[in-house]
Amino acid sequence: MKKHKISLFARTAVFFLLFSILTTLLAALLQSVLLPEIYEKTKKDAMHDTLTSVISGISLDQTGLQAVCNDAAIYYGTCIIVTDKNGNIIVSAKGNPVCALHQMNRTQLEDLSRQAARNGGSLLSRLDVVLPDKPSIIFGQNNARYGSKNTLESLLSVTIVSSDIGADKVIYVNSVTSPVNDITRTNRILLGIVLTVMAVLSVVMAIVFSGSFSRPVIEMNREAKKLGDGHFDVLFEEKSGIREIDELGASLNAAAKELGKVDHLRTELLANVSHDLRTPLTLITGYSEMMRDLPGENNEENLNVIISESKRLSSLVNDVLDISKYRSGSIDIHPVEFSITQEIRSVIERLTLLDDKDRFEFRFHPRTEASVFADQNAIERVLYNLMLNAVNYSTTLALVEIHQTVQDNTVKIEVIDHGAGIRQEELPYVFDRYYRSSDPHKRSVMGTGLGLSIVKSILEAHEAQFGVISSPGSGSDFWFTLPATSENK
Repeated sequence: MKKHKISLFARTAVFFLLFSILTTLLAALLQSVLLPEIYEKTKKDAMHDTLTSVISGISLDQTGLQAVCNDAAIYYGTCIIVTDKNGNIIVSAKGNPVCALHQMNRTQLEDLSRQAARNGGSLLSRLDVVLPDKPSIIFGQNNARYGSKNTLESLLSVTIVSSDIGADKVIYVNSVTSPVNDITRTNRILLGIVLTVMAVLSVVMAIVFSGSFSRPVIEMNREAKKLGDGHFDVLFEEKSGIREIDELGASLNAAAKELGKVDHLRTELLANVSHDLRTPLTLITGYSEMMRDLPGENNEENLNVIISESKRLSSLVNDVLDISKYRSGSIDIHPVEFSITQEIRSVIERLTLLDDKDRFEFRFHPRTEASVFADQNAIERVLYNLMLNAVNYSTTLALVEIHQTVQDNTVKIEVIDHGAGIRQEELPYVFDRYYRSSDPHKRSVMGTGLGLSIVKSILEAHEAQFGVISSPGSGSDFWFTLPATSENK
């Protein structure tokens, strides 16, 4: 069963909507659970600060203490009564129109004072505040602001202190706590409004944001499909304003460019292979038919031509097969110790047996014999391909120099031609599959263009360093290094 996939727009809209809902629900949960506790703690702190202010002025005369209580009551929104030890009220201050403290008589105050004395000099209790029966501007008709209840909850603290003159005084501080319920209900209404607004904004933001980064993605997807169909001239957007998408566009453009080059080189390979295979096949067929049909043509010279072209054909086919094996890593390397100096001489000798109508010349004069630890057959293939490449791209002089140096336990081999050289922009690609320089050269090119790619695969399998130094008009220097064996150290 095919799994349904959600679009980027829908995913963004759902994300914003869920985020808004979860944020609002979290705020509602926190205010329902924490707001009452926070509100009550705030009230207790206000009562404590009120008590501290009153105590600081407890030794003042009645006028001074009254001023202190008035300021504290108004500032902290509390109600204050200070009495002597006999229950006589000394000062009184109201910072809240509804106050349980001022609804008490002397007997009730004395009772609270005795409880505080038994409790070590202080007492904190909860009391209900009776709302006024008559409507007022503050409470409204029938006290509708507080529902059907006609009382409010409040906190009352009682503290017994001694003044400097030795007379005990009792400080009563009261603060209403019930309005927190109304605040909670109000916040819930506001949260509902906020949730609705955020839901609408979530949809709008989803349309705006998803459009901003889904459009380039959709366009990239469309261009990528063209790329998959073999259209390597596609262009991916790199100016969307989103860094990651722009980097992806740049990477895809680079990939499309490289794929275009590979496709072009692959086309050239097919043409080269077709041409190179056709020549020996034509010669083999022609000479075989001539030997069959013409008397006296069945001679050693014609047989040598057929054998030579068959070997050339076999070499071309092996190049095509070997490059795939080397690239896939299916060919094992079997290192042995051997003289690379002798191997170079052997390859030079083989190449000089080729058609020498252009009179190419190899110069190799090593200062010392050198041995390495590597796969001898594979390194022989490297030397042969590098030297044949030098011959193909040499000028009429066809001078190929081979240098061998031993330094720091490393043998470095350089194959230098004196051809037209390679342009700087082409240097990174000379070891790629199917590569052939676009510059014209005077000598006919032998092979499929896979020789240097085979060299690269072999040297990479040996974990050897290699490279090329070249510039237009100065020829090319292909080099590689191998670890020297103990006898060279």
